[in-house]
Amino acid sequence: MATCRIPALLTLLTVAALSLSKAAGQSCPSATPNTCFNAPGTASICCPGSCGASTGPNGMTATCAGAATPTLSNRAIFNFTEANTNCEGQAAAPGQGNTFGDWCTYIAPLVDESNNVIGNTTYLISNYRTSTPSGNYYELNIETFFFGPDDSGKTDSISIYGVLLAEETELIVLGGTGKYRGAKGYVLTRPAECNDAGDVCYFPKDFFLV
Repeated sequence: MATCRIPALLTLLTVAALSLSKAAGQSCPSATPNTCFNAPGTASICCPGSCGASTGPNGMTATCAGAATPTLSNRAIFNFTEANTNCEGQAAAPGQGNTFGDWCTYIAPLVDESNNVIGNTTYLISNYRTSTPSGNYYELNIETFFFGPDDSGKTDSISIYGVLLAEETELIVLGGTGKYRGAKGYVLTRPAECNDAGDVCYFPKDFFLV
């Protein structure tokens, strides 16, 4: 794992690693009380009823039975040893993303659920409440997904906004460009899927466009 202290996004490493122990420690909320794991048992989501079949490569994506089908799904790849996914040294984040008011910018490759590179994503994240030892954090997130060869804005893109928490989170779709011009809907984030070392993680998002 990177030696520097990564901002709250790194907290998802802990959340993912502890997902198997959720039933014994951190329970699902009453509205969605059933913990559903993906096929490998490395990540889970909270469902209102029964679990659905795991989807994606090797069944990496846990689902709820009867859940709406995403319009598209993708994952951002974060390598925490690289500067573009590391908040250390960024002028707007004197607390390295872990203290109130820190702003961190990230750029990461974007892949589909077959691990084909389909573009990149840019994050601008502000910490508005200090992360806790248990892994909870509170951040405002502005993110744009560029589907294509560059991030010049002359390609298909979708921008989203909302509050990120250390659990499945719903964010609003602000709009888009190209074939996503005027896009509306919402996005669900899911727990990170990380390698054994914890220094490379996939951050999945499901888009539900209306």
